[in-house]
Amino acid sequence: MRYLYPRSGAGAWIYLSSRGGIMQAVKGLFMEKWLCWVSMGLASLCLLLFLFDIFLSVPFGGFSTTVDVLVILACGLVLYLAYDAFRDLR
Repeated sequence: MRYLYPRSGAGAWIYLSSRGGIMQAVKGLFMEKWLCWVSMGLASLCLLLFLFDIFLSVPFGGFSTTVDVLVILACGLVLYLAYDAFRDLR
């Protein structure tokens, strides 16, 4: 028997063996694909915004090219990781 002891002095002990073995939160394959699509879409949108900022100075006024380049690299990395995770789901 395993018991969970309360943090404070008040309260009862909770018997944990009725929960069984390992608990996992599983939403299914649809949720994982949806998360991959959303992350790819947001990374692409962010990538386009900062590319426009470098070349056209439209959304952010071309304030800092260094920040633009770093964000473009980060967006490219997120886009690649999301695509790789999506490929693993197929």
